[in-house]
Amino acid sequence: MNKKIAEKIKELVDQINQWNNEYFNEENPTVSDRVYDSHLKELVELEKKYPEFVLENSPTKLLGSSTKSKFKKVNHNVQMLSLDKAYDFNELDKFFNDIISVVGNDNIKFLVQPKIDGLSISLRYVNGVLSQAITRGDGQVGEDVTFNVKNVIKDIPTKINYDKDIEIRGEIYISKTNFLEVIKNENTNYANARNLASGTLRQLDQDIVKKRNLSAFFYEIVNAQTHKIFTQEEVLSFLKEHKLPYVKECKIVEFQNKNKIFDFIKEFEIEKRNEIEYEIDGMVIKLNEIQYYEDIGYTSKFPKYSIAYKFDEELTQTILDDIFITVGRTGIVTYNAKLKMVLLKGTMVSAATLHNYNYIEQLGINIGDEVLIKKAGEIIPKVVSLSKKNSKGTFAKILICPYCGSKLLDTKTLNNQICPNYNCPEINVKKIIHFTSKNAMNIDGLGEGIVRHFYNLGFISKIQDIFTLYKLKNEIINEKGFGVKFFENLMEGINNSYKASLDKVIFALGIPQLGSKNAKLIARKIQKLENIFSISIEDLSNIKDIGEVTKTEIQNYLEKKENIDLINFLISININPVFVLNNKKSFTFFKDKTFVISGTFDISRNEIIKIIEDNGGNVSNSISKKTTALILGDNGGSKIEKAKKIGIEIIDKNKFSELIK
Repeated sequence: MNKKIAEKIKELVDQINQWNNEYFNEENPTVSDRVYDSHLKELVELEKKYPEFVLENSPTKLLGSSTKSKFKKVNHNVQMLSLDKAYDFNELDKFFNDIISVVGNDNIKFLVQPKIDGLSISLRYVNGVLSQAITRGDGQVGEDVTFNVKNVIKDIPTKINYDKDIEIRGEIYISKTNFLEVIKNENTNYANARNLASGTLRQLDQDIVKKRNLSAFFYEIVNAQTHKIFTQEEVLSFLKEHKLPYVKECKIVEFQNKNKIFDFIKEFEIEKRNEIEYEIDGMVIKLNEIQYYEDIGYTSKFPKYSIAYKFDEELTQTILDDIFITVGRTGIVTYNAKLKMVLLKGTMVSAATLHNYNYIEQLGINIGDEVLIKKAGEIIPKVVSLSKKNSKGTFAKILICPYCGSKLLDTKTLNNQICPNYNCPEINVKKIIHFTSKNAMNIDGLGEGIVRHFYNLGFISKIQDIFTLYKLKNEIINEKGFGVKFFENLMEGINNSYKASLDKVIFALGIPQLGSKNAKLIARKIQKLENIFSISIEDLSNIKDIGEVTKTEIQNYLEKKENIDLINFLISININPVFVLNNKKSFTFFKDKTFVISGTFDISRNEIIKIIEDNGGNVSNSISKKTTALILGDNGGSKIEKAKKIGIEIIDKNKFSELIK
């Protein structure tokens, strides 16, 4: 079970970081906000439930991603936050109650409006003239896209009749009709309307931007009260007066009639969302009275006076064109579906997961059948049921590995098949990809595509070959699409990997079941890579949070000659790092103690975990007699009573803040 959870968390982290990079740095976003949000929500929930598996590079530690492109970077005067998410009305009730507890009464109103599936933008008007248009970026720093906005997007006025400097925020989007027109005219499939809008806004060719006919909606005035705007009703009036487009399909509702809020949301989810000309993925609920915003406050990522209610997952029907398998670095087989491309509420979908063969049997599906797919908490869309049976029988189980020809074996514990061939080329490639990945040795220039290309050329056949690529300088430089600059950058990336920390090197080895969290615990225990050979089952048993299955996998790994040879090779080329704490100044309060964290704090849960772990402590998800103390934030929940009952020390957020100072 722990293996599946750790692997799922790593998959989510890798996928979300990849999407962040595609969106913010490569100008090639591939998924909609809905897909991104569902994966991020799943990751947040898993990290909360299993903090022992939280990874250092988790996107939950960041508001967005770094902006790294050819556009000029601009600091936001006021941070551009994203919105917290609610997925049912109970979560909305909590949102309302939290606000009322601050305001002190329920004589308040809420603005309810569709959540545009677009790209956040901030406009700066100076003396009534549009001077700058900035993307959200990472919330602190955005990109100056004025060139592609001013006199280009018809919805955005270059002048407004207002002589004070003002900043107005909203969304850039492309209408449903224009999205389909672009696909038709350019004869190209884009993942979804939001991604097309994002990629278009960051084009260098202004003619392309004009041709694609982007639109905009606005909803926020920064520091509104300095402009004598005190409610969301007045924000809408200002936008209307100055001919700035806003979402007219909205409603102001008194809290005493909050059922009308729920009714309005249901109306949009069931009926209106398909009638309007823009993609939405939920509804935004925002306190009308701006005067309370500072008192209600913010988290590091979200304002607490506003929330996005996300619509339920949606299903669509398509044809199952093919079924194929992939093999992971540990040999586990995954079944996948190739689908007739279909638009699934804004996203062009042509593939989905089928998990394992047992899942195919349960669904009773075969090639040619019509199936229902959904976008939920999966890495890619998921086939959920058979819609119409066009074939005979169920797809036959694949018995032979397509990559090496070995007979696939059934596992008793994982409910999967595995390829048992340690030298299977696909397993080898996946091991190399894992070794070079950001969470591991982080070798720039050796992404998955390059690794596969080099493997096919015979430049790399095993991990050790990475460190002898310098011998193939001429071959690499002369390979089509590469060259001198690529080779120099690759060598720099490889040389930098020698500086990897001990826990990164251990994680890079690819020991089954061993995630980055437990790699840190092993690193702390062995202190130096060469000591890994002397670690005993007793040593492993004394390390908290390392389960029995992981212990067995570590032992099995260290008994295989291929793995021993790899570790000895790394040591021989001076990749033999010594364990050091991440922080420069350690103190002993947390050392060898176990803490439980509950509630919300001014810093993220991940930051708290990092502080404790960097100073020698451990974090557990549940209170027991082994718990040293409960670190308690706001809304701590039921853990308070259990801690009191057992007699566990409680450290409140103020005491904790003083402690870590």
